[in-house]
Amino acid sequence: MQLRRFARIKLVPLPWKCGGGFAAAAWDRGAGPSGGIKCGDNPPTWISECFMSVYVDGARYYSPEMNEVPPDLDRLNVLTLEAVEIYRSPAEVPVEYNATGSACGLILLWTRAP
Repeated sequence: MQLRRFARIKLVPLPWKCGGGFAAAAWDRGAGPSGGIKCGDNPPTWISECFMSVYVDGARYYSPEMNEVPPDLDRLNVLTLEAVEIYRSPAEVPVEYNATGSACGLILLWTRAP
């Protein structure tokens, strides 16, 4: 997926302990509300970034307070997407998505109808 071309989207490489790939984070913020994510044990790997929430067809797919590894956006098949909306800060997020942990911004992915 070519989210790399959008302004103010930082794709953070995820270590192999976290599944690899790239997750979207806010450029101008440090760690998010949860302080980052932890992957693996012995020793754990910490990533302190402000990861963006991700919704697919209006349903929450990932948000930082889930305390899970953010999705690898490069694994999405671009041919299945109809539209991508990016909101870089809580001030830009539509009200219906603002109450669900979008302090670091939000990505809305809309899939194509079959």
